[in-house]
Amino acid sequence: MEELKQAIYPDKQIAVYLVLAATAKYEDMELMMSQFSDLPIERFILTKVDETRTIGAIINILLNHPDVGVAYATNGQNVPDDLFAPDPRELARRLLGDTDYE
Repeated sequence: MEELKQAIYPDKQIAVYLVLAATAKYEDMELMMSQFSDLPIERFILTKVDETRTIGAIINILLNHPDVGVAYATNGQNVPDDLFAPDPRELARRLLGDTDYE
C-alpha cells in the first residue's frame, strides 16, 4: 500500500478508481473501502452488473460514500464494448425490481 500511495500522490493528475463487483456483499465492499482508505478514491467502476438481479449493496455503498461517484459499469466481458456510464434512473429502476437493465 505504501508503494501504491507513493506512486499516486506525487502526481495529482492521477484519478483513483476502485473496482467493485456488483455481485459482492455489502460487507465485502466496505472491507475494500477500508483497505484502500489511504488512497483518494474518486470513483467506482462496477463490474458484473449483468450477473446479479439485486443491487442493494451497490446502492448502500453509494449512499455511505456520497463523495465517491460511479465512473463506469460493465455488463459483460468485452471491454471496452461492455463499459457504460450508469444512469441513476436506471439504477433506481433496477433497485425497484425492473430486470430489463442494460
